[in-house]
Amino acid sequence: MNQQSDAHERYATWCQERDKYFRYVEANQVPIAQKAYDLTAIESRFREYNYLPPIIQSLDEVYSDSIESCLMVKLILIYDVADAPSVECLLGSAPKCLSQQVVEEKQVFQSATFKIPRSVVMQAESYSDGSIARLLDPSMSYIGGMNIPKFQFLIGLTPLSQLFGLNGVPSLRHPFHRFNHGIYIALNNGSQIYQVRKKEPCDWGVRPVYCPDLDEVFRSSWEANFARILNFKQIPWKYEPQMFSLKLEQHSTVYMPDFHLPDIGYVELKGKWDAAGLRKVMLFRQQYPDLPLYTIDGDMMMSLDELYSTKVPGWSKMRVAPVLARVPLKLSYSHVSKVHKHQLVILSPSSLNPEGVDAILLDGGVRIGALPDEWATVFHEKMSLGMDLYAYVSGSERSECVITVSRASADMSNIVVHPFLK
Repeated sequence: MNQQSDAHERYATWCQERDKYFRYVEANQVPIAQKAYDLTAIESRFREYNYLPPIIQSLDEVYSDSIESCLMVKLILIYDVADAPSVECLLGSAPKCLSQQVVEEKQVFQSATFKIPRSVVMQAESYSDGSIARLLDPSMSYIGGMNIPKFQFLIGLTPLSQLFGLNGVPSLRHPFHRFNHGIYIALNNGSQIYQVRKKEPCDWGVRPVYCPDLDEVFRSSWEANFARILNFKQIPWKYEPQMFSLKLEQHSTVYMPDFHLPDIGYVELKGKWDAAGLRKVMLFRQQYPDLPLYTIDGDMMMSLDELYSTKVPGWSKMRVAPVLARVPLKLSYSHVSKVHKHQLVILSPSSLNPEGVDAILLDGGVRIGALPDEWATVFHEKMSLGMDLYAYVSGSERSECVITVSRASADMSNIVVHPFLK
C-alpha cells in the first residue's frame, strides 16, 4: 500500500470514528468534558499527536467554569530540554504564565490556563461574529480545526500573544520558530485538544542556538560568526529568508541559501561538502545565473577566523578544518594506462567550459578529464580568488580514478576571502 492510499484509508477511518461518536453523543447525555477527552483520543490517533503527560493533558482546570459564563483557554508548549536555555530567552521576556511544567523523555512540557469573560470574547474585533458563536457553542465547536485566524484570535485574548508568530504556520515568534516545538490548545467548548503545531520526533543532530547579540537562531557557530562579521562591516543581511525550487531530471527539490546580502548576493556556508550540498549549489548557479551565490567552506573560514576573531565583538570559538575532497574522474580509454596512484595533478580552468575545471597530469601535461560539474563549481570559485590547490591521484581502477584535492599547505597562511569580506 502506498502512502497516498494509506492516508486516504486513515482519513476514512477517522471520519467513521467521529461520525459514530457524534451519533453516540446525540443519543446519550455525555458530559462536555468527557466529550473533549473522547474527541481528543480519536483525533490523536489520526493526526498522531505528540505524547502529553497526564497532568499536562488534564482538562480539569479547563472545565472548572462553564462556557456560558467564560471561555477557558489552555495553552500547551513542548520543546526539547537541549533547547531550553535558548527558548527561555523568549519565555523570560513574557509574563510568568506558563507555570505548570513537566520534564519527561528529554522534553519540556509547559502549560497555562486563562479565563476570559464571555463578554470580552464577544467584543473582540479580530474574528467574525459567526465564527465566535460557533466556537462558543458546544453543539457546533467540533466543526473546523484550528486555523491561523482562530489561533491568532485565541492567543490575542491571553497575555502570551507576544510569544507567538506565524512564519507560514502558528509557531513561536521569529527567530524562535526555528526550534523544534509543538503547540496545543484546549477550550471548554467540548471539542478536542487542538494540535496547532506538531513537534517533530526526529533530531537532526544539529542543535540551533539563540544568539542574543544578533537576535537570531543559528545552527552553527560558523553562521553566528559570519553574521557578526557582516555587522562589523555594516553589511545588511537576512538569514535563510527565501527558498528556491530546483529542477532535477525526474522531479524537483528546494534549496535555501544560508544568507542573503541584499546588495551583494547569496552566501552558503559549508562545514562539509556532501553529494546533496554539491548538487544544490551547482543547480542553483545553473538555474539562477543572475543571482550570485558565494560559498564559504573550511578553507575560507580559516582565513576569516584569522582575519576577524580578535576584531569582531562576541566572536565564538569554532572548529575549522581544511577541506579534503575526494573527486571521482572518468577516464577515456586512451588515458587509463597513463594514470597511476600518487601522481600529482594540476587543476586548471577549462578551455572548453567557462565554469569547468580540467585535471592535468603534472608529469607530461596530459589532460586526463574534466572534474564533475558539482565539484568544478566549488574549485573554480576558489581558483578565481587566487587559492592554491594541491591534487593527486589517490586511487585508480579501470576507467575511473579518484583525485584528492586540498588547499596547498604553502597557501594556508595566506588570507583568501571574497572581496566583500576583506
